[in-house]
Amino acid sequence: MLLAFQNAAGAMPPPPPPPPRALNYEIRMEGAREPLTSVKAAVRAEVARLYRRECGSVSVPDRAFVPIEITGANNPEYAVLLGRATCERWPQLWEGTGGAMVQFWYASDGPPRMLMERMIRGFTPKPNGIDLLQHGTFCPGGAGPNVCLVAYRWHEKDRALYPVKRTFITKGWPAMKWQDQQIWR
Repeated sequence: MLLAFQNAAGAMPPPPPPPPRALNYEIRMEGAREPLTSVKAAVRAEVARLYRRECGSVSVPDRAFVPIEITGANNPEYAVLLGRATCERWPQLWEGTGGAMVQFWYASDGPPRMLMERMIRGFTPKPNGIDLLQHGTFCPGGAGPNVCLVAYRWHEKDRALYPVKRTFITKGWPAMKWQDQQIWR
């Protein structure tokens, strides 16, 4: 009788589909990331050390710190936009024909450290480096009024950025944007 009831009610529902296969994303983890407060303290101490003689008093506001990703890992690096900082005796110290001064900081695997400091007109973070719009003299045969696009790439073994390509731009230059914003000024 039970068998007749099951046949009358219809077929049994099919078993549920198997769960989707787990995707295996390779994530490169760096060591412990320094908290932003220690990064800010290290940056402010270094800026004061480098520029106290010219400036007297130096102030780097919180809005000068921009998290970026240039090493291809999970922890962010930081661009410090010194064009937003103040120098008591020389207000235009970090701005000029080459753009504004920007420092790039690495904050993983130990204390924060500066990767490089450049006068730039704009930048675009890349997953494994950064492209900078620099003064024309950074390119062979370049001159001041022109722009040089310099591609820096991250070298994991040395934990450093190295220039790999320089492109001389003579007329106009592309908008260097990240997340639809020009972020260096």
